[in-house]
Amino acid sequence: MATKTTAPHAFWTQADETALLEHLKLNAAAAGDGCSFKNPTFLSASLVINAIREKGGPKTAGGCKNKFSAVRDVLRRTFRAIQAIWRQSGWTWSDVHGANIKPQMEAEWVLFLKSHKDAKPFKNHGWIHLKIMTELMPATLHGAHVYCPSQGITGMDAGVGLEDDIDNSDAEVTAEKDISSDEPVMSDGTAEVRLSFPS
Repeated sequence: MATKTTAPHAFWTQADETALLEHLKLNAAAAGDGCSFKNPTFLSASLVINAIREKGGPKTAGGCKNKFSAVRDVLRRTFRAIQAIWRQSGWTWSDVHGANIKPQMEAEWVLFLKSHKDAKPFKNHGWIHLKIMTELMPATLHGAHVYCPSQGITGMDAGVGLEDDIDNSDAEVTAEKDISSDEPVMSDGTAEVRLSFPS
């Protein structure tokens, strides 16, 4: 009786995830504004990742697609949590130390976590995928006069959370590009919020 051998399962290291995201960023034009990559992109990603693979079985195109689909929601929630930290007045963000919460800020942090649970890991730790996710994920702004993301706004949900700061019940929120700088600007007609992303 022949014994059945099974191939080792793919194991994703942080380096593998980074290589996948870097490859997708390099091929972002093939995905369009919706970040919807096709199978050939995932096939080429598997070849790149397998060249650096140190652990587990080889990555396949389907495995890369599944990995990106599975982590995309987690990455989006993580990215939104970090955006919420950026918006906190008086707080800073460090790619190494995250929100860098000091003991005197603990009460404010606990209150913040009640509405931003996904921010918890970033109290004093950064996120290695932040820069690439800012560049990779599409902006999902809504409104009648939204500036087209393919024309200059990068990053996810640049306007998420602005509704907390601006009463826009009777106003249309629009995103425009300030002609005096390369920074995108959110405006509801009465207030202007400059969007900035770490470089």
